[in-house]
Amino acid sequence: MAITSDGTPTFFQLTQEQYDDAYSEVVMAQQAWTSMITEFAAENVAMGIIQEGKTALIGAALNQVNMYGQQGALAQAYQQLAAVVPTPAMAPFLTPERVKWLMNKVIQSLGTL
Repeated sequence: MAITSDGTPTFFQLTQEQYDDAYSEVVMAQQAWTSMITEFAAENVAMGIIQEGKTALIGAALNQVNMYGQQGALAQAYQQLAAVVPTPAMAPFLTPERVKWLMNKVIQSLGTL
């Protein structure tokens, strides 16, 4: 049975190699997501999202996307991004072009994992 980083055994009976490989993949996916979403957020802050009071609007639109990304489930994040339909009220912070940009970033990350 595999042992986790805190020294406890895994719930499922996995080999250490299976667990370590999966753990590493999840960590790399989470790091890639954090980098992408930080870039996205920084651009939005620089463009005035806070001053325009649209943080909650954009956050709500990307809630499911971000949840999957934070878990390292980038394929699911991609699927959720494909379902996002930006409204005119979301511009310029979330537009069809920015959704496509994020989707391309996810594809790039998936290609490196």
